[in-house]
Amino acid sequence: MDTESQASSASGRSDSRRRSSESGSERELLLNEARTTTNQQLGQINKVDDQAVRTVRIGFVLLGVLAGGAQFQLLPPFGLLAIVGTVSLVGSLVVALFVYGTSRLFIGPQLDRIADDNSEKRDVGDSSTETHAEAVDQYESGITWNRRVLYSNASILGFARFLLALAVVDFVLVVLFHETT
Repeated sequence: MDTESQASSASGRSDSRRRSSESGSERELLLNEARTTTNQQLGQINKVDDQAVRTVRIGFVLLGVLAGGAQFQLLPPFGLLAIVGTVSLVGSLVVALFVYGTSRLFIGPQLDRIADDNSEKRDVGDSSTETHAEAVDQYESGITWNRRVLYSNASILGFARFLLALAVVDFVLVVLFHETT
């Protein structure tokens, strides 16, 4: 009977260790997936920011060309179409600069905060599990935040590009109508 109880308690301990290592590997897998998702989101947001910078550069070049043309009177007098084009161009610049300047991103959990929060709980239970749970919670909220930033900035950048295209079309029409009259 004694040997049976020792064998059952030994198998119970190995089952407990196996479950503990499986849950530890599951936590690591979850954290790795969260890190990968966050890195991919940061890459996408950086692409949107780069596109916003390109839109601003194109807008400033076009604004410089138009200002130079107006100074040397190469452009026709401003009509309604030219005013709409100018407002669209300036609006595109403002909106694209807004997109570039408002990208507050989640990069990763604040590990020092997690350590401080769990230092008082170490006597109670498994602080490693609590630390992982807190890190996963921070990644979850951060991923949601990055998704919102990505979608809103991409939509606003699309509007900025629309305004830029409208400005170009308006100025082309101004030049075309001026030559035919």
